[in-house]
Amino acid sequence: MPKLKRKSDLQKLAESRKKGKRRRAALSAPTEEESLDCQNTDEDESNISTVPDVILEDTENLNEVSLIPETISSHTDKITAERNVELTQLEKPNAEQNKKKAEYMRSRRQDPEVRTPEKKRNAVSMRLRREEPEVRTPEKERNAVSMRLRREDPEVRTPEKERNAESMRLRREDPTARISERTRNAEIKRSRRQDEIVRVQEKLAYRKKKSDEVSSYDKLLNKYIPKIRQAPTFICSCCGALCYEESTSITTKEELREKGCSEEFVKAVLHYNQDIHRVCCTCKSYVFRKDNKKLPRVALANGLEFPDIPDRLKVKHERELIFFNI
Repeated sequence: MPKLKRKSDLQKLAESRKKGKRRRAALSAPTEEESLDCQNTDEDESNISTVPDVILEDTENLNEVSLIPETISSHTDKITAERNVELTQLEKPNAEQNKKKAEYMRSRRQDPEVRTPEKKRNAVSMRLRREEPEVRTPEKERNAVSMRLRREDPEVRTPEKERNAESMRLRREDPTARISERTRNAEIKRSRRQDEIVRVQEKLAYRKKKSDEVSSYDKLLNKYIPKIRQAPTFICSCCGALCYEESTSITTKEELREKGCSEEFVKAVLHYNQDIHRVCCTCKSYVFRKDNKKLPRVALANGLEFPDIPDRLKVKHERELIFFNI
């Protein structure tokens, strides 16, 4: 290959000198210096004439040289194929080792002595990671999106509302929590009312509420009349009073037992025997207390049971009612 490069250089040099010689011969006769140059060029040309003989010996193998890239590419393809086979053979045992390792870790995590410290370490590491805003902000966004999607399902939303209501009721039983909640709500409302638009909206809502209360009198009256048309025929099982349906609540022996009432207390409360036991509002306030449950004063079990009506006082016919102006 170096001889090929040498040949191209000598050919370029010879061509350039021939052009110069022809140009000088066309312009004027050659001087002594030019004659010397011509002699030098003749010597170079004689030297060049000998070069191709040497070069041609090497150019006979040009066809063989042109085949070298093809052999190289085929050789590299063979090497890469062999390496891929070796990698696949190495990956198989690695996959088996990973599977065995996963099974081993799963079996170890079933042990509470291993799982509990691991949970603590994970909690500490997660707490440290969440202190960084770059980690916490995307996590909050992902949680908000996933929670929004989950709450669109009624089967998820309804139990969640019930749990929230129960937890809020339990929290509000604590006087300290209740006071702090009231203070917080008052502060939020005070800060909202500093906005003129919010104050105007509240005034309009209050006026609308008042007007609705005045206009809803007829609605309430129409709702009340059908309820009182039915006579107070519902008997309280505890005190025996005749009440309207709206002023009584249905109860059972199982419900009282779940509230922690003794068997004697249950019999005293449900003294009047009927298919569906009902308790009036007064008796309910005594019986369904969380602490210090008491039997109502007007309970039939306190000796206030109505005596049996004698036969001579029983009304046998409707004419007797008319006679007594009843």
